[in-house]
Amino acid sequence: MAKSIPTWMQLSEAGWQTPDTYSGAYALIPDTSGVYLLECFKYEDYEQKLIGVCYVGQARSLLRRLSKHEILQKLRCEYEFYVRRWFRLVPIDKLREIERQFIKFYNPPFNILGRRRGF
Repeated sequence: MAKSIPTWMQLSEAGWQTPDTYSGAYALIPDTSGVYLLECFKYEDYEQKLIGVCYVGQARSLLRRLSKHEILQKLRCEYEFYVRRWFRLVPIDKLREIERQFIKFYNPPFNILGRRRGF
């Protein structure tokens, strides 16, 4: 499980945006480079429970990557999570560096770092 579970407000204040909200953090996914995270929720007894950041990645085209992401489909179909896609614009030359920082910070269970993917 992720060691740090961010709130919506913390992500928004840190410059993250998402197409999966009606709030002030709303933005369409652009066709440009950036980092992204997949924040997961589970419905239990009609309440939405935050699971946390399940995956962090980077892409030269956020729009293309987040429209056909294999982990996104796995989280939605196999785990039946509601997934909120967050992104931040990052220049191409900084993608790997910034992605590594967020993987280290969130320790998402679906990023493979010498371990089995998932929970």
